[in-house]
Amino acid sequence: MKSQIWKVTMGLMISIWSLVALNFVWAESVKKVDYQRDSYVRGVGNFLSHQDDSLAFIKKQLLNSAYKSAITQVLHSMGLDEKLFWQSYQQKFTEYFTPKEQALRQRYGLPIIEDPLEITTEPPTVENKLTVKQMEAFEKELRQLSFSSQITFGKLSRVVKAYTVLKMSRSTMVPNQRRIVIKSKISRKLLYNIYRNIIGQNEQSLRYDHIFVSTHFEFKQMTPNDMGVEASSEVTSVVREHWQQWLEDVFSDDSSSVVLSDLVLDKRLDAHRNLTDLLVNNFDQVQDESVTKSESDSSNDISEDSFITPQSISSSLWLKINIRVEKVGEMSLALSRKIAFDGDFLIIKLKNSELLGHGDIKRTIRSFSFKDTHTLSSNIASLIYRLPLQSLQKIHKKNIRVSRVAGQVGRFRFYVRGADSMEDLHRLKTLLERRGLTHQVGCSIVSIHQTQGEMSLRYSGTRDGIEQMLAQLSGVELSQGKSIAFQKSNNNYTITLLKKGESQPLVVPNGTSASVPL
Repeated sequence: MKSQIWKVTMGLMISIWSLVALNFVWAESVKKVDYQRDSYVRGVGNFLSHQDDSLAFIKKQLLNSAYKSAITQVLHSMGLDEKLFWQSYQQKFTEYFTPKEQALRQRYGLPIIEDPLEITTEPPTVENKLTVKQMEAFEKELRQLSFSSQITFGKLSRVVKAYTVLKMSRSTMVPNQRRIVIKSKISRKLLYNIYRNIIGQNEQSLRYDHIFVSTHFEFKQMTPNDMGVEASSEVTSVVREHWQQWLEDVFSDDSSSVVLSDLVLDKRLDAHRNLTDLLVNNFDQVQDESVTKSESDSSNDISEDSFITPQSISSSLWLKINIRVEKVGEMSLALSRKIAFDGDFLIIKLKNSELLGHGDIKRTIRSFSFKDTHTLSSNIASLIYRLPLQSLQKIHKKNIRVSRVAGQVGRFRFYVRGADSMEDLHRLKTLLERRGLTHQVGCSIVSIHQTQGEMSLRYSGTRDGIEQMLAQLSGVELSQGKSIAFQKSNNNYTITLLKKGESQPLVVPNGTSASVPL
């Protein structure tokens, strides 16, 4: 009897550990394939040129079209909603471009159309009082402005790490119809971040829109020549770019993008922070809408980056790094120069000016050979780059990552009917996490018995939002020969995997298919 109990217990433990191991291996492999590995895809671009378009302009438009073609394919292969992405992208572009078009219309004396979705370039009416020549000039300028803005908007070209032109051609029937075929290397990691930025995060999610990075370098008792360069920017620009790359890697789960700030953007961030401090100090309750509306009144001359809106600033972090570099000695005979480094940094949550972390960079003195100027400048840039990284890594783990994980606000269990194997549950898990990207959905397999499995789902945001996402899965093909049917009964959810020819069950049986709240 004891031996039988022991065998059953050991069998149960092995099953549990196998289930955990399968979940871990599957989750790790999906993450690696979806978001880390670059994709090599062909992109096809088309563009209908005008007679006075320059070749450079035409090529830019063709490449932009080909990039979008390649991006669409990669989004689909990652299991992301490419249609929703481009719909959201176009909506954001309309919001971004409308003020430019309105200003152009006003300059030509054309009426301002209140609804941006109704803006068109129709032939002139009597009310416009424009000649045909003037209207043609307006349409030409509007077209150039629109196409140029589409290239810079969103900076989609960032995800294309490399490309090769395979073919360029033009139609024999319509000579102005141009076509290009490219082979491109797409960064899935960057595309994933842009996707989240475009689609938008749920209000309760603690994933930040941007990390703005402001830097200030102070050089004492030295000239650029002491660093082996003609201008100090030759060192600082390299350091800034490498900080950006490091932050994009380390903070990839916490922020959609890392933005290197400039004087104009610094001024805007300061204005936002000062306004937030004023409101917080003078009112018991402050609505985000008040902050963003007040700020938007004075933001007409701000950065050209289309995603840096007042709303996105409120959902971002601001990293300020100060570096001081001082020459403290030089030995001409030994061709050696002593340079001291120190500084400080802080990270601010722009929504409420909360200080998430700060640190001092301990004074460090190093000797550098100035025998070779290139080696000198490279060594100095490398040392400056490393100065804040260790402290930033600690703050990221203790403050920022913990607060982001705390953003998971909902969890429930549900049953899956018609699951013939563990593979069916793994496929469903992967699909739910991909489709639930904007809700930060995470799934785990609890158990499987015969054809019924139980899964746990966690999410950020509202219950209505996650229900809508689940309802949209009905009819989606999970694997060859199987599709999904979703049912809700009160607050209980059931997903049924239907084989080809099976009909969706009308009633969820109580006790067998109801979801189990945690």
